[in-house]
Amino acid sequence: MWEKLKSIIKDFLVKIKVFFPNRNPILPEQDINNDANTKFIENGINHFRIRNYLLKYNISSKLKEIATLQSKEMASKNKMVYLIQGFSVKFGLLKQGISAQNNYMMVEYDYSNAESILRKLLSTNIYRNILLSDNFDNIGVSVYNNYCTVLLTSKF
Repeated sequence: MWEKLKSIIKDFLVKIKVFFPNRNPILPEQDINNDANTKFIENGINHFRIRNYLLKYNISSKLKEIATLQSKEMASKNKMVYLIQGFSVKFGLLKQGISAQNNYMMVEYDYSNAESILRKLLSTNIYRNILLSDNFDNIGVSVYNNYCTVLLTSKF
C-alpha cells in the first residue's frame, strides 16, 4: 500500500514539475554564422541610413553586449522577448549603466538567414521610421541563432 501511495505522489509531483516552465532554460549551441550575421545587419542598417542621407550610427560595444544577452535569452526561451531582464528598455539599460534620453529596442526572428531579418527590420513601418529618425546616435546589434536584437540610444 505504501508503495502505491508513493507512486501516486511521485506521478503527481512529476506532473506539477512539467506544468511549470523551466526557470533555467538551456542555451542552444551557438551557430557559427552569428558574428557574420550581426555584422551584416549592422552594415545593412548603416547603409540604409547613408542611402537616405543620414549619418551612420556609432557602433557601441556596451549596447552590443546587452543585445547579445537579449538575443541569447530569446534563443533559450525560443520566443521573442521585448523586455531587458524583465524591465522595460529604459530601465533595463539603466540597470546596465546606460543613461540615454532616447532608447529603442527592435527584436526580430527568422529561420532562414540574416538577409531576411534585415528585410523585416527595414520593411516594418515602425522600425523603418525609427531608423530614419535623428533621435538616435548609437547602435548595438546581436544575432544569436537567428534571434536578432537591435538597440538604439541617443548619446550617453
